[in-house]
Amino acid sequence: MKRMEPIQKGTCEDIDGILVVLKPPGMTSHDVIAWLRGVLKIRRIGHTGTLDPLAAGVLPVLIGGATRVAQFMATGYKKYRAEILLGVSTDTLDSSGRVTRVVPEFRIDRSTLERVLSSFTGRISQVPPMVSAVHYEGRRLYELAREGRIVERKPREVEVREIKVVGFRGPAGTASKGDASQGMDGDLDPGAPELVFGSRVIVDIECSSGTYIRSLASDIGDALGTGAHLSFLVRTLACGFALTDAATLEEIKESVDRLGRPGMLLPVASGLRHIPEVTLAGEDVMRVQNGASVIVAGLHHYESGSLVRLHAPDPDASLVAIAKVVAAGEGIVARPIRVFPDAGRIGCRGFDHRS
Repeated sequence: MKRMEPIQKGTCEDIDGILVVLKPPGMTSHDVIAWLRGVLKIRRIGHTGTLDPLAAGVLPVLIGGATRVAQFMATGYKKYRAEILLGVSTDTLDSSGRVTRVVPEFRIDRSTLERVLSSFTGRISQVPPMVSAVHYEGRRLYELAREGRIVERKPREVEVREIKVVGFRGPAGTASKGDASQGMDGDLDPGAPELVFGSRVIVDIECSSGTYIRSLASDIGDALGTGAHLSFLVRTLACGFALTDAATLEEIKESVDRLGRPGMLLPVASGLRHIPEVTLAGEDVMRVQNGASVIVAGLHHYESGSLVRLHAPDPDASLVAIAKVVAAGEGIVARPIRVFPDAGRIGCRGFDHRS
């Protein structure tokens, strides 16, 4: 993915773009934003989706004018690598909670594990955990949980596209292939021995936004009859960004100290790759920036109501606007719904670079 060219310290008053952060475990998503706000000395900044404090992984952060595209970001499917510890259940459904159940004796073979995992793919119903940020009568569920309260929650439908076993580790009865936090690849040996108390199953999960992985881990344990909790989690894909796009907080700080800005900043359009790109005629750029609808060649290929990215015909393909395709009296037109008036400020803003 193309990154913006580094800009020498002091040449820009502000920055716009997307910073893909590799969130470390132990920090909340809000902590990351507060840290970045202090390092970058900016106020307009926000993330695209909360990642649990104990989890690590991809956390896309919108900076400056990029916050204006949050509603258009691809929030559909996300990917995770999760480690599920069998035999122990907790009240938070992860390793931070109080142990509520222990099942010390069991043996689970590979075929049983695969059958149970497959039953959790497709469209499934989940009850939000008490430690989630879901609102209940004006308060967050995790606030109530801290007070020891448990309230009834309505189930929500989510979609799990895939749960794939990539390895396992643990006590006697399992064969170790590494650590979930270190990018373990491969699959279980078809002749692997049975899973027993304390076995850890590492899985790759692709699911819709809003899926609670800790709930999934706990439900899998219940279905196996062993109980389970989520012992480690890494988000590997969010909003189209992968771990390879992400930078650690230390790398970001070093870049800011050296360049006066994060050199790994991505252009705004990189977060909008799921929206088709359409190039404007030169004379239409100003019209769109003034909010006018325009007729653009090729719009008839898109369904009415769909979104398109309108780019200028300059060498950098500056992002001018996000528009909706609509049928009007004069034909099929692109009606701007978010305009970026600073698209032509070469070098200072993320709007002027194509992903």
